[in-house]
Amino acid sequence: MKLALLGDIHSNYIALEKCLTHCEEVRVNGFVFLGDYISDCPHPQKTMELIKKVSEKYKTWFIRGNREDYQINYENGVYADWHNGSSSGSLLYTYENLKQQDMDFFKACPITMKVSIEGAPEFTICHGSLNSTTEFLNVGSKEAEENLRQCETNLLICGHTHRQGIFNFEGKMLINPGSVGVPLSSNGKSQFAILHCDNEFYQPELISLDYDIERTIEEYTQSDLVERAPIFSKIIMHEIKTGNNLLPEVIEKAKELALISDREVDHCDIPEKYWEEAYNIIFHVNKEIKQC
Repeated sequence: MKLALLGDIHSNYIALEKCLTHCEEVRVNGFVFLGDYISDCPHPQKTMELIKKVSEKYKTWFIRGNREDYQINYENGVYADWHNGSSSGSLLYTYENLKQQDMDFFKACPITMKVSIEGAPEFTICHGSLNSTTEFLNVGSKEAEENLRQCETNLLICGHTHRQGIFNFEGKMLINPGSVGVPLSSNGKSQFAILHCDNEFYQPELISLDYDIERTIEEYTQSDLVERAPIFSKIIMHEIKTGNNLLPEVIEKAKELALISDREVDHCDIPEKYWEEAYNIIFHVNKEIKQC
């Protein structure tokens, strides 16, 4: 039996289409989805439609990620300050382009799950960690070791870091299939994994695929998202093309600039002018580093 492991699609339905086509060609038997289906890229509804088609045709397992949590919390009034602009415009755009059935689907998804396959041992799936959708289980980290110790199965599959990797620790294995939609350190290739289940053994196959990035960027630039979250959109498009994530650096620099000029701000309250100034600084620095 072969199971496809897909996580962190982030509304990049074009990359998802490529991965699904490959899965059909190699005849996978089921799909495990690891959360963060939406946000960051335009047209989240197209992503959800593709996922629905997969669930109608194959055996599927779903958990939710932090992006789904954000949407649920916004609907419940936890976040009241989303607005157009790079701070939260992408999240608001996503919320306004989802259907109620999508929200209901997110709410029904757990953050962790045990998966049972006939003739094979159980394994566990989560987005961030066993207890949180926002915790990072980087390969070789103390957090990864602790989660493997806590895990009731010998195999734990996670996402969230956007980096492919396999980590063996004390007789247990952690697999991160990478990100379908916004992968890091992949030279722009979409990433996922196929889990080969053979009796009592699991053999992971990490996969990186070329896909139509030019089409992805073209659709992005033609969408409303570019106007709703200008600098954020530039950062995500740069990440899609290069696999280089400038977002954390830009956010920290923008906060620093805001503090110098005005006041202390959090991520969802950074004025757009500081986003733009920070982006220009960080992008220039990274460009110089690359040239050196």
